[in-house]
Amino acid sequence: MLVRVFLARRSAAGGVDLGDAGVEQVAGCGAWVAWRQGDTVTARHALREALDTDSTYRLAQHLYMAINQGIPAEGFLDVCRTSGREQEADDEAALRNH
Repeated sequence: MLVRVFLARRSAAGGVDLGDAGVEQVAGCGAWVAWRQGDTVTARHALREALDTDSTYRLAQHLYMAINQGIPAEGFLDVCRTSGREQEADDEAALRNH
């Protein structure tokens, strides 16, 4: 599979333990790694593989849209971080109000 070969090549340790991960999860991780390294062609291929396996895989959907809209990987990561902090704040506020 393209993504498993890709991950093995790109892994800093020279190999990865994919464990029981599904094709869509492995492809999503491969896409993220490729995109972070500036390889949008490989990222798109990996995301297509993920979405062909599971069209409802939200991470692949979001990454695919971001890449196609020209959003840089670091910008996408900033949005994820901000969203996560906002969700944590909302959760804490909800707990305080109950």
